[in-house]
Amino acid sequence: MGFDWVHVDRVARAIYDCPRLFDFARHMRAINVELGDIDGTMPGARELEVRGWHEVHGAGPFCLTWMEFLRAFPKVKYPVGSRTFERAVQQLNSSTPEYLPTVYGHPEADRLLGLTWLLARLDPNRQFYLSCRKAAAAVGIDRHATAADLLHLLVADGWLAVVKAGVPGGKRATRYRFAVRVEDWLSVRR
Repeated sequence: MGFDWVHVDRVARAIYDCPRLFDFARHMRAINVELGDIDGTMPGARELEVRGWHEVHGAGPFCLTWMEFLRAFPKVKYPVGSRTFERAVQQLNSSTPEYLPTVYGHPEADRLLGLTWLLARLDPNRQFYLSCRKAAAAVGIDRHATAADLLHLLVADGWLAVVKAGVPGGKRATRYRFAVRVEDWLSVRR
């Protein structure tokens, strides 16, 4: 596994910018993917970087930090920069009006429903994280509280199911599952 100065700079920034070890593991997974380790099977090659992270943020012996990193690294589903959300928004913005559902007759609510469908399509389990702030920005809503209300509406109407509730204040987004079968979705879009 080679390296270049761009990756060295990214590692150095991740060491200082990520006080949580799991966030650091997400950065390291992204770098591994860029260097050709698609399935992320080389966490052992990251010991030097983890030592750097430990010197800045760690407490206690390094072996405990290393053990925690080795546990966290395989659990990273979305490396930093995987751009899943950006791809879904790009597809949403390039969709023709016929493609988007008109369930609610409210443009932002219908766009949000379309966005959740596109996010679900990018995951084999039809699950995705979505914060109300990102949802608001993506569908053109001024207030994130309105986006939160619309997400609650989609859950109440059975379009979405909450897999894991988020932590308020931007600490962690809610994980949703698109709960409608493909056949039902296709009938709504017509």
